Order: sequence, then structure tokens, then C-alpha cells
Amino acid sequence: MTEHSSQSAMKIRCPGCGHKLDVSELAPLSLHPCPRCGVEFRVPKWFQSILLEDILYEEPALQVYRALDTTLDREVCVKVVAAGSRFSEEQLEAFLSVTRRMAVVAHPQVVSVYACGRSDDGAAYVVQQYVPTISYAETKKQMTPALLQRYGLCIIDALKAADAADICHGGLGPGNILFGKDNFVRVTDFGVARALGKDAEADPYAGPDVRSGAAVSTASDLYSLGVILYELATGCRPAEARTPLHVSHPSYSQAFGECLERMLSERPEERPDSYAEIFSILERKSLARQGTGKVFRNGGARAAGGRRPGDLVSPAARPVQRSERRRGSNIVNVLLLCAFLALCAVFLAYRLQQRRAADMSGMVSPSLTASKTAAAGEALGELPGGTGGKREAEGGVAVIAPAVWASRPQPPDLDFKATREENKRYLEAVPAALQETERDRLRILGLALDYLQQTMRYIGYDRGENGRIMLRDGRSYLGAIPRANEKGLTIRRRDLAETDTEASMQVGFADLAWPQLWDIFAFYAEKRLDMAVNKRQERIAARDSFDNYLQLALLCDWYGFPEDSRRYAGMAVAAQPGKEYLLRKYGLAAAPR
Repeated sequence: MTEHSSQSAMKIRCPGCGHKLDVSELAPLSLHPCPRCGVEFRVPKWFQSILLEDILYEEPALQVYRALDTTLDREVCVKVVAAGSRFSEEQLEAFLSVTRRMAVVAHPQVVSVYACGRSDDGAAYVVQQYVPTISYAETKKQMTPALLQRYGLCIIDALKAADAADICHGGLGPGNILFGKDNFVRVTDFGVARALGKDAEADPYAGPDVRSGAAVSTASDLYSLGVILYELATGCRPAEARTPLHVSHPSYSQAFGECLERMLSERPEERPDSYAEIFSILERKSLARQGTGKVFRNGGARAAGGRRPGDLVSPAARPVQRSERRRGSNIVNVLLLCAFLALCAVFLAYRLQQRRAADMSGMVSPSLTASKTAAAGEALGELPGGTGGKREAEGGVAVIAPAVWASRPQPPDLDFKATREENKRYLEAVPAALQETERDRLRILGLALDYLQQTMRYIGYDRGENGRIMLRDGRSYLGAIPRANEKGLTIRRRDLAETDTEASMQVGFADLAWPQLWDIFAFYAEKRLDMAVNKRQERIAARDSFDNYLQLALLCDWYGFPEDSRRYAGMAVAAQPGKEYLLRKYGLAAAPR
């Protein structure tokens, strides 16, 4: 939004018309209409080296901002707790202490902490990951058993990661569960409520034990989570005297209802023993009762024919005579059969056309070894020792000569923008019949680095507690990569104490071992499939995952990892069967699954 980063002169562009505005004389964070288009904008404010751009939440002595970290050019969230009458020095230090502890917890469902400290005026602040969200109210409106199961697993995963570091949340509620627009859920503010002295008695999500003065614990966090899951399922918080969920809302399974009742037990010792127990129940059991349809807030499920159980049928809606019904059914069946046959004919013609096009542009796989490629060239009539690969083999099938394939640019950091001249020379040396295909191949490869940078900017890479990060020089660390951008990646090590200066380290994409890079690509392809919660999203996720796996198979093939290439090509086909013709276009072969 800002034109430049000078803190003496503040110039921005209107979010409506893009007109440049000088706001140096306007009060920071005030709202003003654009003099040209009338769209209202907020005046940014400098805070340290961060530009505060909008107010997300505000109460006395506590503000939350959407901001721009100008040093790394990324959106962040900044929380500022002012020093003064409301919060004591001990509370501010406790706030910073729990923030520093959370900074070492690297998990996709935990909001990443980037920095914290004290400002010149004594305020405590934290800079953390910014998550575009949808409201809690909107989340409740679109809730389904499948979506609730996904959200529950994500939240428990986050709480489990913090629990492994001996950190309780102590104030779990809708305000610190971020329901992202990307269908991910992230949890924030671990320990903050306790550090800043939040009144537990006034917290409707706090357990009875905490409201009575007991210390927060895993059991109290499980109670809070139970209240949230119940509210998401029903639209209201559980009453003290209530009917179990699976009884009052029959669309939910008995296993989930009983699990929820245990989480909402008055006595902490009667609640589940651990997050792992709840996770295994939610992961193993569907939250929806088998055979039910769409979930309604009053607990009814719509039955066949669009009616709810118990609905009265008007005389006008009574069944027609059996003969009339049979005759009408026969007509419909015939029409459906004709439509199905026509659709099959169109589909077969389309596939035949695709197959013919793929065969016409077919090529010998460039990932073959030099000896195999030479043997294939001899079999096709290519002159041995040919340079440039510009001879056409017998039968009109073009191949890429080993010398040309060996000259392909292989940037160590996947930055194909830095090898433009090499890319051009390679394309010029490729047979004319294959130049269009190879141009498409390089275009797909050239998108890989940007894709990783953009994806890892918001979603961290984490294979769990035993996940390792392997570097190209042979080093390997227990840890995760919470974020990355065009400047590199941050490795958060789990094998070192949070106070160790090497617990967080910066590396470049060229520093990662090749198998590590391939696994990062695969991780995000898996995430796409995991994020789908309905049929439409599953189709979109399958298409996107196919593209991701195809790109990954091409990368492995290009950099000389044929076994990995075949494996990921197989995953691409598994994501979207029927697209083998695209693999053949680029000379890829899928490993059997």
C-alpha cells in the first residue's frame, strides 16, 4: 500500500482507484475518504520497522493490527499491550515470556511467532503470522459434520504440539481460534489470557475447575474445546442440564456425542486423558451418523424426497396410481439411458482425440540414461554421435540427443529466471518437433520456486515431532520450516532449547537436499487433498494435486531422479486418473501403485 518506506514522508496508493496520496500530515490510523474516488482508507503508522496498516481488534491498552513487515516484505499481525494502569510490569513480562516459549513451537496449526519485545514507550508487543479469516459466526453457519471433524482435528493437533512443549492454552475460545479462508484452522495466544490476568469466572468457555480457581491444565483446555465443538455443532453453548449431542441432534454419531460428553465433564479426572485419545477418536470415526443427510441446526436430517422425519404429507402430495407411476418411471428411465449413452459417446470421442494428439506429439523419455537413450536412438535410426538432436528418427518420432539433454540448465535453487540464456540455448538445440513441448516443460519448472515461496509464506512445512530437515551438505536436523519467502527459509530446530541461538536458522533453497525439496512439494500436494470437505472441493483439490505432482515429477526427471519421478507421476495419476496422456507428453512414466 505504501509507495516507499521513508518514515518522514508517508505516501500511499488509494485501495480503490490506485491514485497516489500524500498522507504525511494526517493522523496515523485515522480514516479518510479518497479525494478522487471517495473510497475510505486508513492512514498507516510506523511501529519499529513495521508499518501498521489496519486495526483488527482494539480494547483499552490492547490493540491488534494487520501490518507490513518491510524488512521481509510480508503481511504480519502485530499485538501491542500498553504499559500503564491496566497491565502491570509483571503481566507484561509474563506476556513476553509465554510468547517466547511459543516461538519455538513450529506447527502448521499454530500461529507462528516472528518477534517480540518492548517498544520505546514501554509497551510489550508480538509480531506473528497474519491469517486472513472468516468470522466465528459465519463459520457456524456453514458447519457440517465433515467440516467440524476437520476443524476439531486441526485444533487438537495444535494443542498437542504446544502440550509437547509443556504449554497449556489457558484461555481457549473463538477469539484465538483462527478459521482461515484457506480452510485451515490455526490457534494463537497460548498462555496469554493467564499472563494478562483474564477473569476466568466471566469466561463462558472456561471449565468449572478453572472458574473455581484451579490452575489451567490439559483437562481444562479439553473442556474449553468441548464447549467450542458443541457450539459449532449446534449453534449454541452447552447448558448445564443438557441432552447428549447425539440424542438431541441425531445427525451426529453416538461416538462423537459420547466423546463430547466426556470432554464436558464437570470433574477434570473424568475427561479424556490426553489429546491423543481425542485425536484418535475423531480421526477414526465420522462425526455424522451413517445414513443421514444434510444436518439442520434443530437436529433433524432431511429424509428422502426432501422432507424431514415427521413432516405431514398433504393430500395433494399423495402417491399417484401405481400404473401411472410405473409408466412415468419407464419414460424417465428411457430418457436417462439415452442421455447416458450420448454422454459416453461424447466422452469416448474426446478421449480418442486426446490420445491421438498425445501420440502425435509423443517422445522418448529424456530421463533415460545416456546408454538407454543412445540405444533408443539407434533403434529409431538416429545417427550415433549426433549433436543438437536435430535429426528426425525413422518413423518421424523426434528424440533429444544425450548431449543436448546433458546441457539442460539445472539451477541449484530452482530459480529458472536466473538461467534465461541457458534456457534459450537448450530450446534452440532441441528438435523443432519438440520445442513447444520443451517450452511448456520449462514454463512449468519455472513456476516451482514461486509456488513454494508463496505457499510457505502462509503455511509452514512440518512432518511432525520426528520430522527432519535434510541439507545438501549432509547435515540433518530434527525440526520444521515454519515459513519461507524469496529471501530464504527459516528452520526451527526441535533438538535445541529455545534459548539456544542456533534453534532458529536461515537457509536458502539451494541448501536443502534434493529429496527434502521433493518432500516439501509432496507435503503441500497432500495438504490440498486433506483440506477438501465436500465433493466440489475434492474435485478442485484432485485437479490441483495432479498439477502439483506433475510439476514434482517433471522436477525430479529434470534433475536426474528417475525413481522419484516415476513415484510422483504415479501419485499424479492416482489424484486424477485418466490424465496419463499428459505424462506421455513429457516422456514421464508412472510407477505402479
